[in-house]
Amino acid sequence: MKGKKILTIILAVFIIASVAHVVYHNFIKDADAEIVSVDAAPAFSGVTVYYFHNTKRCPTCTKIEELSYKTVHDNFADALASGAMQWQVINIEEPPNEHYADDYGLIVQSLVVVDNRPGHDGNWKNLEQIWDLVWEEDQFTDYVKSEIDSVMVRN
Repeated sequence: MKGKKILTIILAVFIIASVAHVVYHNFIKDADAEIVSVDAAPAFSGVTVYYFHNTKRCPTCTKIEELSYKTVHDNFADALASGAMQWQVINIEEPPNEHYADDYGLIVQSLVVVDNRPGHDGNWKNLEQIWDLVWEEDQFTDYVKSEIDSVMVRN
């Protein structure tokens, strides 16, 4: 009987230590981590192509991201390299990114082009036709390239 009581106490101590470890690493330690706001980053003065997505993604969503990435990197490599353009993939369900849904009126995964060059006041366009063209790769590429070109040539 005495051995059973000792085993119960050891098991209870182990469970308490395990719970304390989980609580520390998932709540207390993370609370001490430095939180860097997106707004704290220096303002980017160029064109940003954003692919916004949710945490759960379907094959179509993944395909849209792949085609968008390829189109941007194949057709705007010079702008990316020079810093005139940037590509960003953002999960809008993560707490620091939730504001993007309101900022750009997002309902579904979206490709948004934002013009933050001086004098363009953050003008943006949601390329909504990507959903209709996702399985027509050439048309998708032409559409995305054309829309980004129209932003890039604005003075």
